[in-house]
Amino acid sequence: MKQPYDTTVFLTEIGDLRIETVISLEGLIGGDVSNSVHAHAYYELLVALEGDFLVELAEGEQVVLTKDSACLISPDTYHCTRRNQTIPRVLGIRFYYYRGEGTPSIYESFDRELQRKCFPRVFREECELFSLLHQLAEDFKGNDFASELYAQTLFTQFYLCMARLLIRTNPVKTQNGDRFFNDNEQNRRRLFLEDVFCNRYAEPLSEESISKEMNLSKRQLNRVLQEVYGKGFRQLLVESRLHHGAQLLLTTDRSVEEIAYSVGYSSVSGFYSAFRQQYGVSVGRYRRQWAAKK
Repeated sequence: MKQPYDTTVFLTEIGDLRIETVISLEGLIGGDVSNSVHAHAYYELLVALEGDFLVELAEGEQVVLTKDSACLISPDTYHCTRRNQTIPRVLGIRFYYYRGEGTPSIYESFDRELQRKCFPRVFREECELFSLLHQLAEDFKGNDFASELYAQTLFTQFYLCMARLLIRTNPVKTQNGDRFFNDNEQNRRRLFLEDVFCNRYAEPLSEESISKEMNLSKRQLNRVLQEVYGKGFRQLLVESRLHHGAQLLLTTDRSVEEIAYSVGYSSVSGFYSAFRQQYGVSVGRYRRQWAAKK
């Protein structure tokens, strides 16, 4: 199975809590932002190290991140990033977690705080957190750490600091469950599927073609999709295409026909029908409503 991009998974162990940080060696630190709408099977922390930028979520909601502020985004949340007025320096950290062996039971506290919070969660001007983030950014330059032990210490401090910040906010109940597993093969599958639904949605994809690429049967593919996303292949593909189509409706003046074909629909009528079913309004009304709010 091919890898969508060069990545490293860094394991942090704190008591019985295991956190795997997914690091893209080519794209972890960039001088710019990405306009493409995408989602992850992970939690993602986007940090403004310098300058400022916008994090735009589904249906036009925006979060403005200025220097030394960060936005934590939950799994399966479609979003994109945009320049504001300056060229930002952005740090992106993606992670997932699971219970390991050991005491005390830090996993339960960490899990409870993440599952109870509304997202996106924005952190601003927290000196300890951003000092660690700047240090991490420096150490990632050149894809080299001074030592594995030093990296472990930084990540341990970072996740404990973030947990303390989460505890300070008011809880919001949610029904989301923990879907993360300690399995190297599963992690590779997550990365591959993330690439499929974030970057390849406009291709003529099918369960047969993707299962073949992953060396799985269709049944195995859908079991993996349920474990990672809690949804089936067709639902994920439709949602991905429609999310990208909705974003283009809001941010461009391209015709509906152009948008429908660009996100992978072979007919405009199919796009119209799926869009109304997903959003409860027609394409034209959706565009007018959100245009009026901006």
